[in-house]
Amino acid sequence: MKKRGALILTLVIFVFIFGLRWVNLGADPPKSLSTSMGYYSDPGGYVHNARNKILYGQWETDKWNHMYTSPIPHYATYLVFLVFGIGIAQMNVIPALFSCLLLLILYFTLKRSLNPTYALLGVFLLGSNYIFTMFSQSAVRVIPMVLFVVLALYFLSRKQDILKHQLFLAGTMCFLAFATKGTFLLVLPAVFLGIACFIFFQGPRKVAKPSLALSFFSMGMGAMMVVWLWLIYIPQKETFQAFGESNLFWLTHGYHKLLQVFWFRPLFYFMDMPVLTCLASLMLLILAYKALTVPRKLSLLSWVSAFWLISNMVYYSVIEYRAARHFVPLVLPIVILAVQALYDFSLSNSLRKPQKRPLLFFVFVYFWLVYAISSLIIIIARPVSEQAWPIRLYLVLILSLVATLLMYIIFCFWPHKLRLSLPQGTKIFIIAFLVIFSFGFNFRSYLKWSLSPRYDRQHISQDLGKVFSDIRMGGLVSMVLALENAHPAHAYKTDYINRGLDFLERFDITHLLLTTHAEEIRGYQNDFPLVMQGAAVLARYPLWQTHVVLYDLFPQKSTSTESGEIHQGEAFFGEDGLPRYDTDASGKLAFVTEVQAKGTRLELPLEEYPAGLYRLSYRLKPASLPQGDTRLSRIDVTAGSRQRALAQKDLYAHDFNRADSYQEFTFEFRLKSARQLNLRLYSTGKAPLWFDYVSLTRVEDPD
Repeated sequence: MKKRGALILTLVIFVFIFGLRWVNLGADPPKSLSTSMGYYSDPGGYVHNARNKILYGQWETDKWNHMYTSPIPHYATYLVFLVFGIGIAQMNVIPALFSCLLLLILYFTLKRSLNPTYALLGVFLLGSNYIFTMFSQSAVRVIPMVLFVVLALYFLSRKQDILKHQLFLAGTMCFLAFATKGTFLLVLPAVFLGIACFIFFQGPRKVAKPSLALSFFSMGMGAMMVVWLWLIYIPQKETFQAFGESNLFWLTHGYHKLLQVFWFRPLFYFMDMPVLTCLASLMLLILAYKALTVPRKLSLLSWVSAFWLISNMVYYSVIEYRAARHFVPLVLPIVILAVQALYDFSLSNSLRKPQKRPLLFFVFVYFWLVYAISSLIIIIARPVSEQAWPIRLYLVLILSLVATLLMYIIFCFWPHKLRLSLPQGTKIFIIAFLVIFSFGFNFRSYLKWSLSPRYDRQHISQDLGKVFSDIRMGGLVSMVLALENAHPAHAYKTDYINRGLDFLERFDITHLLLTTHAEEIRGYQNDFPLVMQGAAVLARYPLWQTHVVLYDLFPQKSTSTESGEIHQGEAFFGEDGLPRYDTDASGKLAFVTEVQAKGTRLELPLEEYPAGLYRLSYRLKPASLPQGDTRLSRIDVTAGSRQRALAQKDLYAHDFNRADSYQEFTFEFRLKSARQLNLRLYSTGKAPLWFDYVSLTRVEDPD
């Protein structure tokens, strides 16, 4: 009965954590997940070649080919596209599938090092982790890389001597991890050191034995490298050099910059997974003590996880560019160390004074405290000003020294006979509380996203296919926004992606999709000034925490008519809602506001207008009409830096003849002197509104 119950529980947990990866597969990831837009836009680049092969019959249509930097997930994506068609949801099948395989292999890996119960617990904590789960639906190749790392750990997770063929296979898996995503190079030193330390301390402490083991491991990597160099790297050397040069740009330059980055670093782990971070940090202390006293008792998994976490956190503390996707691989060692801490705690009968107090352990404690205390200071006083850096640094160093000395004194004077017993019931309660709290803290964010997902990328891509019959798109985000239509798309970045000032002409680019984030348009304005001067803004799409602006490089129609100047609603700036395709809209697109408590505000800054009497007309329709005398929207005209309202008009439900039908509303206002105007439309959020356009006409000169 116990075995049957354990089997049922195992199946339930795996079904649950597997299921999390397939919910809302085509939806946008949460906007707050990262301070970088890469996880919204980069997936399009990774599936670019697979899409090309399906639609155009050739892998390469330009010089932006991630198929070489990540071949295995690329060909897997091609098979998915071939069977299920091209789309955003289909693109995310690969990370979701690889994540499920990863969790399954991790279970058997932890089972070897711990036991089935804590192996299942580790899989549950990783599988329900909010950050890890969200990136299990993002095709940025992080999850496939981690899968191969876990496969390597599986081959290395024996409690006794590791066999030669297992070292060889672990080496091949590590190279596949590198071939999937180059950031594996940050993990590789931890694997090397882990193998060396584990084997060195297992038997007679001689250098020859770990050297031999590392040789077999390196042979596994080398065998795969020869094939990779011959088939992939040498023929595409220029592509790899371009990727490498771009990544080197983000390295921290100079001591001053290093300090700036250190004090402004995002507190990624503690703020998003506090329980697991604290447990893993505590486990680092325990492992450091064991490494200096009983190193033979440390498993290879513990060695690798400790080296992995320490080395990467030091690196990411001073590196300038630290997007959330770069931290995702570190969730794995954090979970492994946290589960190891819970497992060791479950085996303890009491808390007592350690038998030894090696001085090197307290050196480790000192640096451990430097990092922990500086992190707490950043939490309390974030951001830390540049003037405060020296003071904060000295404060951290002094506090860490004092705390280390206090810990040493406690070690010295703690009575040997003093023990704090740990009853079985108490241990079970503490472990259960920590697991439930950690799960609840993570799952609330996932639940919030899963119950109200957004499909902005999918809608934009589909609408681009409906509005345009034959265009060629450019821009970093264009490749992911081409997945739901058949338009060719190409990325460009000065001296990096599709380099050359003939980019627009070479690929017959007709439209650009550029993000206001990081001012992507500046590169085009500098490299293609004449074309950009004549470009017209067709729409502004709120996406992530920025706007994606759709430019027509060769506009056929002017926005000015005899009756006045027309400003399309889809060209307004807005935070909520989205321009959508509408056959009844004048420009085939209209901005759709959403039903929400806070409402939606759209805004469009204009140029300076001379004095006179103006008529403002605007066209919109409600998707539904609420009961009663409900205010639905307000439009106003403001001027000056203080945004003082010159005129405004409120619209109520009774002002509309019927739902789902456009109506035009008009009012007049007078400018006594030349002013720079600003148009605003505010939706109360009581009903969805389709905002088509605003027409601004000067009807009378000033008196």
